[in-house]
Amino acid sequence: QGTFFLVTTQATVTTASNSRITCNSTADLVVNNKVIFTQQGQVAGAAVLGGLTQGTTYYIKQILSSTQFTIGLTRNAGTAVTLTDDTGIMNVTQWEQHDVQRLWVTVNGYRLPSSKLRVGEDNEVSILTEISPGDVVIMTNMIPNATPDEEIYLNAVNTTGEQSIYRANVQARTWLSQPIFPLSQVIYVGDVTRVTDNVIQNVIAPSPVNNLYSIGLTADKNILSGVTVLNNTTGNTLDTDTYEVVVENLSPILKITDGSYISAGDSLKITSLEGNVLYINGEQIKFTTINFDNNSVSGLQRGANGTGVQEYIAKYTEVFSLLSNNRLPDLYIDQSWNSYTFNTTEGDPLQISTTTPAQFLQTDIT
Repeated sequence: QGTFFLVTTQATVTTASNSRITCNSTADLVVNNKVIFTQQGQVAGAAVLGGLTQGTTYYIKQILSSTQFTIGLTRNAGTAVTLTDDTGIMNVTQWEQHDVQRLWVTVNGYRLPSSKLRVGEDNEVSILTEISPGDVVIMTNMIPNATPDEEIYLNAVNTTGEQSIYRANVQARTWLSQPIFPLSQVIYVGDVTRVTDNVIQNVIAPSPVNNLYSIGLTADKNILSGVTVLNNTTGNTLDTDTYEVVVENLSPILKITDGSYISAGDSLKITSLEGNVLYINGEQIKFTTINFDNNSVSGLQRGANGTGVQEYIAKYTEVFSLLSNNRLPDLYIDQSWNSYTFNTTEGDPLQISTTTPAQFLQTDIT
């Protein structure tokens, strides 16, 4: 551990009085870009030069000279991160790399396939091959995306011509961990939490009517996959046989049958699970059951909403979820998304636009 790190430049001094970091060169650093600090032999979470934390994401706040810069905790930070006086050698890496496809690694001139590479949360690269003392390892690190802070969204049109737009940035998509065949009954993905949402309500149990406690849910009834109820007063989770969700006047209502496990005035934590449609390779697939232990969904309905059923969908194909939380409000669909406040050097891409739809699409970019 702590041997191979992605490096943009190296810092040698941190100054407490002005919160400045002195490095070999700031030529490749860009204001507001993410930056990570590491030291050889250290692991994520360890303290490094100036009191900074290895693996923590900071942002370039200001470039003061060819060798000095400051950092913030967020983009456009108002104040610089406070440092301690320190000297040493610390790696400075712009961007947090997630995709091994964006790395070019050679050992003694021979390139390794991406399947032989792993990237840790602190930009530490694990090379899955034999390396001997004296071997020459060269790592070329490209920006995580072809476009910095790229925004990905789905522009869908249903069979009746109605348009809908869903943001699909890093936290709103995953990938297939196993291929899908025509008779597949279960779909396995890399991280099922990225294609589902939890809606939590803390409520007080009302008085029962006809032996039923009725509680309105704030979740979207159209994509509701399940509900769990924790009685904070007793510390017990209610059995699913004791309640159900019904729709009354177009609203989802939780109906809990009266029993020893609940009383009027009890504090309840209701967790509603949203997400029941996946979008994979042009096909919409509905599901009814989610397994968080093995990152899978089942109870499948292939070719939902008029989409075509794919004969075979390969492993690692991207998986999107049509969550209402990620859907752009329809009133913005026909509006211009660019703010037209042109930056003299950067133009007016959506990444820096300040309109409501542009900012909606910016959510979860990395």
